Amino acid sequence: MSEEIVNQNSEQEKTDVESMLMDAAENAVTQSDEEKKEQEIKLGDSLHESHTDRRAISSILRKYKDGTIKLPLAQRMYVWNEKQRKSLLRTAKKGYGCGCLSLATHEGDSDEVSYLVDGQQRLISMMMLSNDQTLTSEERKIVLNYQMPIVIVYQLSWEEISEWFLAINSGVPVASVIKERSKLPVKLNNLILNISRNEFFQSIGEKANATFRKSQHHEIIAENILLANAGVKVGSIKAKEIFKKLRENEADVYSNTEKANLIVERLKNIYKELPDDIIKRSMNATFISVLVYIMHDYPEIKEQSYVDLVKYVFANKRAIKAYTIASGRDSSSEYNCKQRYDILLNLLNNPPKQQSAFDEDAYHTFVQRNNGKVINTNDCDHPIDFEDIEEEDRKRLYIACDVEKDHHKYEDIIVEVYNRLCDEHPDEADNSVA
Repeated sequence: MSEEIVNQNSEQEKTDVESMLMDAAENAVTQSDEEKKEQEIKLGDSLHESHTDRRAISSILRKYKDGTIKLPLAQRMYVWNEKQRKSLLRTAKKGYGCGCLSLATHEGDSDEVSYLVDGQQRLISMMMLSNDQTLTSEERKIVLNYQMPIVIVYQLSWEEISEWFLAINSGVPVASVIKERSKLPVKLNNLILNISRNEFFQSIGEKANATFRKSQHHEIIAENILLANAGVKVGSIKAKEIFKKLRENEADVYSNTEKANLIVERLKNIYKELPDDIIKRSMNATFISVLVYIMHDYPEIKEQSYVDLVKYVFANKRAIKAYTIASGRDSSSEYNCKQRYDILLNLLNNPPKQQSAFDEDAYHTFVQRNNGKVINTNDCDHPIDFEDIEEEDRKRLYIACDVEKDHHKYEDIIVEVYNRLCDEHPDEADNSVA
């Protein structure tokens, strides 16, 4: 399509929009008094009472502390980073608006208590900034005095609150798991939130990668914990499939809540034994959502076995090959979830030979022995300067060569590293061949 045609289409679209707006404006102006009165009556019968206000952050903080402003059913984990908070601070210092907070009161509660439907990321960021000791006292004062516009709609049912949340976030990148959950019955919705907001998930989320928080992995894991303990077998972890199973097994989910909480406690015990780099690689819905089914199905497996399993699977930047094959494309499908279940269960039942504590001195001797050398396979087709090998791969080579004394594994690692370097530096590879 030529640029001229694109510009013509753009102008046509602009003209159409302006024409529609003008038609609507003329229609509103020419309404008779009777039509306006009739419309007001109809609206009055169908709309909930609402109120618009402006409140300082300090006032909102007081209301949050005394429990008169609460998080709603459909909210998500806090995901804003420091850069976004600093941008919000600049907005406050300039006196610009940063959007409106939407709150609702529930028909079963007093109008004194309201639930935040939209604006969680901005509001929590403002609250955090107000207590940020890296800011000057003047900056914190600006934040506390900052006025945020608020719209409160009164006496909504939980279904209406969820519907409003979905309407506000239509077209907004909100995780599908939140949108699907908000359609569930209130009791089931609250149960999922109680599990997913366990202190373990909140604290481990700080060590997990950003996707864990943005895509609400803690909720997906919580939902699979509930399903596993309700007797459901491992299957697809796609949002629609998960919530279909939750509805179908609702009664069993409720009756096994305590067992679900015990699984969370076991996860907490397992993960307190793991280093941060392994937590970051392993704490995701793809892995944990399958692992919890094994934890339910085989309660006799000790927690230390799970610690060893996680360390083995995620010892390096890339998970072991057997696991990776079933966790790539379409990893949430039923087939791949069952594949991961079988792979992990097999590793638990047949643990790989564990090496003794890593000998740092022996490793450094191995490095010194190979510094300045070109290492290769027996066929001499995979030459690599030892200095070009990353630390993590050097440790793998050391273990294969000096600890396990597995020459085939040693050569496999060399080939893997050689191929990776060729992909990263194709010109250098061409020159070496020449």
